[in-house]
Formats: sequence, C-alpha cells, structure tokens
Amino acid sequence: MKEGPVLERNKAWAMSALTSSIVTTLINGPLTVIKELSPLMGTLKAVFGHHWTGQGVILLIIFIALTLGSYPYYKGRSISEPTFKKLTLLLVAAVFIMLFLILGFFIYEYQI
Repeated sequence: MKEGPVLERNKAWAMSALTSSIVTTLINGPLTVIKELSPLMGTLKAVFGHHWTGQGVILLIIFIALTLGSYPYYKGRSISEPTFKKLTLLLVAAVFIMLFLILGFFIYEYQI
C-alpha cells in the first residue's frame, strides 16, 4: 500500500498522541500522590467540585498541549513500525508502573 500525505499526517498525529499519553501517564501517578498529601486536593475540590474532576482537567490540558506541541516534531518525519511499537510498549509499561505507584501509595497510606 502506497503511503500518501494523509496517512503520513495521521502517523504524525498518532505518534504525537502516543508520546503525550506516555508523559501524561507518568505525571498522573505522582500528581495523585502529591494531591493526597497536600492542600492541592482541597483546591481542586473547591474549583472543580471534586478533586478527581480537577485532576482529570489538568491531565487533559497537559495531554492536548503535548499532542499539539509534539506534532510539528513528527510531521514530515519517517515513522517506522518498530518505533511505533516501542512507544506503545513504553506506554503499557508506564501505565503499569503508575498503577503500582498509586496502588502502593493507597495501601501504605490507608492500610487497605
């Protein structure tokens, strides 16, 4: 299958979103812990009605900003399938690492 400009543009967006997902995931874990241990939870609750809503909004803004910001980097570059697969595996690893960070924190903090 011949790759035209539409496919290349979509690859750039996919790589941008994938990169942003990795960074946003790696921010989410520490943000959750910091929020639980600081007055940030009260601030988010006051502004957004619930602290999880506020955290979601913050992470969404980060994701959108990073996706839009990294798109020019990937635009026009040759993106190989192995590179895409490596970043996908990195995202899966980031999700599991942050899962264990958050789970470990709540088990330690609240003796679940």
